[in-house]
Amino acid sequence: MFGDSHVGQLFYFDHDGQRHKDGQLSWWARFWDRLEGRFESMMDLDLTPDGIVDHNMDTYERLVKASCGIP
Repeated sequence: MFGDSHVGQLFYFDHDGQRHKDGQLSWWARFWDRLEGRFESMMDLDLTPDGIVDHNMDTYERLVKASCGIP
């Protein structure tokens, strides 16, 4: 749609920030994880929806660094 594509190893970060290799979680597990993230976002009265915050580049950078042990 936007002309971008994934390269290299694809990872999924769950709502707790835990990294999973592509295919490690079932479709059902990812569905429930997204639902839980959105529910927590609503309960915290976050103004920006969880699905949008998840794709913020600062969020990606923080999660990748944390998952690799980089301060």
